[in-house]
Amino acid sequence: FVVGASATGTLYATYDLLTALVEFRSYTVDTIYVKENVTEIELKNYNFRFCPTIETRQSYIGTILGDVTFSHRMKNIVDTDLWAKVGGLFCHTATKLVPETEREAHPEWFGTDGAQLCYSEGLENEEMFDYLYANLKSAIEAAPRAKYVSISQADVASWCACTRCQASKLKYGSNLAVIIKFCNKAARKVKEDFPNRDLYVHTFSYHETSSAITFIDDEVMCEPNVTVMLAPIRANYTAGFSDKTNLGTLNALQAIAKICSHVTVWGYDYNFPNYFLGYNSFGGRQDRYNVMSENNVSFLFDQGLFNTTGATGFSELKVFLTANLSWDNSLDYESLVDEFFERYFGDGATAMRKYFDEYRSWTLYAYNELGMSKDINGSGISDSGFWPKGTAKQWLSHIEEAYEDIAYLKWTDAESYQKLYDHIRMESLLPRYVLIKFYGSSFSSDELLQMKKDFKEDCYKYKVLRASEGGTVETLFSDWGV
Repeated sequence: FVVGASATGTLYATYDLLTALVEFRSYTVDTIYVKENVTEIELKNYNFRFCPTIETRQSYIGTILGDVTFSHRMKNIVDTDLWAKVGGLFCHTATKLVPETEREAHPEWFGTDGAQLCYSEGLENEEMFDYLYANLKSAIEAAPRAKYVSISQADVASWCACTRCQASKLKYGSNLAVIIKFCNKAARKVKEDFPNRDLYVHTFSYHETSSAITFIDDEVMCEPNVTVMLAPIRANYTAGFSDKTNLGTLNALQAIAKICSHVTVWGYDYNFPNYFLGYNSFGGRQDRYNVMSENNVSFLFDQGLFNTTGATGFSELKVFLTANLSWDNSLDYESLVDEFFERYFGDGATAMRKYFDEYRSWTLYAYNELGMSKDINGSGISDSGFWPKGTAKQWLSHIEEAYEDIAYLKWTDAESYQKLYDHIRMESLLPRYVLIKFYGSSFSSDELLQMKKDFKEDCYKYKVLRASEGGTVETLFSDWGV
């Protein structure tokens, strides 16, 4: 018998059984390992139980979002199984629950900042509450399998400053208190209307609601079906949450854990102003998951390069590490990295591991000694001083070495050669980008033009379609004149 706490839990248990029987492991969409030439399998007396480090996990990264089967193999929840969307949105739903078209008739429903709702008004004004709740209820009815429905602020760093909202902040130490009270009211109504649904009303601790609540009373104790999602957008993801640079994040998480039994976290895993330069969030990953596990975190939503399928900066490795360590954080980090490189790069693994280790060492030096921004939204990562020409060329030399190490496959296994070559080639985009962007003047005009054309061709081939969160590669290539 293979049994999970849910249908997906049973599926994950089945994958674990396959791992035990034939060493099954999924690494990327196109890289799977299973023990070959098996003629007999010893059936052991299995009596195995497992609870994951974090109960529900979702990697919000293009390579996993676009493939349901791969997502399940990585023990990641599929988006359609999770959220009751409000007007197509799973978060930042305020503008859909109470649209801008209501401002003229009901200006008091909207915050003084011009962007957010006034949740103090919603607590007192039954007409506003009923209007919002009707839209929330419709979203729930349209998604019978959903686990979360969101009442969450617009994605801007502002808040209502009316006297009631200010008084709430003064009393509780955070703007988070008033939206929790509002969600509690909605959650009680959800429980009445959907008594047989295992459904949570979700809200954010984010931007102006991110500071820790410092005074606790019954009103800000979350209902059992309310979840607060901490989204520490200003955290330092080059380190763990127990690191001294993340004290504010740790305090906020611990404060939420005191008032909420079902804490959720929105993590960040890349530098969003520049997708090509990567973001060294590898080292603190295990510590972050430990801290989450210790503070009632039941769901991790880890955002990486969500709007592009292909990516450089070892983004595929991040998917693998996030999936495995958030599932079982007792696994050995270095062993997982070694295993990934062996399977994903084949005989090119040794050279590519040199590149990876040097990339990590250099970027940590740039963060800690040269002042490169650790902020996931820090545009300073694009300063040329953080990316020496010699360093980029050294990384490319390792890539050339990896090509040489797999060259024999051209004649013995052409299909495997092409797959490994493509894996290596995609990771070459980062140092090639450095040479083009920062050191183009050191090449002849013909050399530089060819470098740009080759780069463009590879981006399209490997579906690397974004240069930043808000910018396409087409804009980059237009700026480059190709």
